[in-house]
Amino acid sequence: MTTYQIDLGSNQQVVSLLIDASAQCMISGIVHDVDPPEGVYPVDDTTPSLPLSVSAGYTKINLARPLTARTIELVGAGLEHIRAVIINNLTVEVNQTIHARAAGTIDGANKTFTSPFPFTTVLVNGIAQIQNEHYTKINSTTFELNDAPLTGDTVSIIYIT
Repeated sequence: MTTYQIDLGSNQQVVSLLIDASAQCMISGIVHDVDPPEGVYPVDDTTPSLPLSVSAGYTKINLARPLTARTIELVGAGLEHIRAVIINNLTVEVNQTIHARAAGTIDGANKTFTSPFPFTTVLVNGIAQIQNEHYTKINSTTFELNDAPLTGDTVSIIYIT
C-alpha cells in the first residue's frame, strides 16, 4: 500500500480529481484532513466505486459530495506512477493547483530537481520546504535542496496553471 499526498496550500473545496498516470495503479481510498469524518470518501455515479483502477493516461474521479480540505491523500498500490493530479474541473476553474513529482534522481547524493512548469512550493515527503532555508531556487523550474533526499523519499512540487 502506498500513498500520494496532495497539499492544496489552504482549505479548498474539492469536487473532482483528474489523475495523470504513466502506468496502471489502483486507488483504494481518498483520505482528507478536514470536514469530518476523515477517511475514505465516496465517488459519484459517473465513476466506479473505490477501489478504482487508474489506467495510464488521464482518469477523472468525481466525488459524491464536495469535501473541504488542505491536504488529500490517495491510498493504494502503484501510486508512484502518478505524474500529476489536477484538482476540480479544468473547464470551470481558471487556475488549477497541480501536485507533481519533481524530476531528478533520489539516491542520497543528488540535490537538483526540475519541474515541468514554474513551481510555487517544494515538498519533501509531503512536507513543504522553505526557500533559502531548505532549498535554493535556481530558476523558475529548477531547484536545489540543501540536503539530498534518500532512496525512498519523495520530492514533489506544486504549481498553478
